[in-house]
Amino acid sequence: MIIDHFRAKAYYYIGAVHFYDVIAVFLILVGLLFFLSNRKERMTWKYCIYICIFALYDSGLLLITLLGRSGISIEDHRFTASLLPRDYYDLLFNVVMFIPAGILLLIKHKVFLSVLMVAAMTVSIESLQFIMRCGRFEVIDIVANCAGGLLGIGIYYLFRMVKTAIQK
Repeated sequence: MIIDHFRAKAYYYIGAVHFYDVIAVFLILVGLLFFLSNRKERMTWKYCIYICIFALYDSGLLLITLLGRSGISIEDHRFTASLLPRDYYDLLFNVVMFIPAGILLLIKHKVFLSVLMVAAMTVSIESLQFIMRCGRFEVIDIVANCAGGLLGIGIYYLFRMVKTAIQK
């Protein structure tokens, strides 16, 4: 029962996405991230790999949230200010989807800026869903996505503490 529900959700989110869409969005994001990057920072292999990983994550995120929606009816495109989720699997998916954002942003930025960037990403995605009419602008999604980003930041610090304890 639960596996069938997740399988249906996976098709709902990823069903309409094609491989070429992923490649195109990935290349655009890599170009933008290199263009917008701090030019004072030396371009090392680690930095290039970081940009590629972040662009790949962002590509998947944008494709899942904006282009990958299949089966959304016209009445589903609206603003929803409810703090009660329609579906708890959706809520869990929104939290899990932003855990990598918290981890990846914290690698290069301070905590406060990482939290602000996660919040900006989630508000941007929800706004684009509303403007492009490919989903709902839901306040509960913003809360869940930010919680996922904070959870990612917590996981990053947990691994850092474990690493420090092992090295001592």
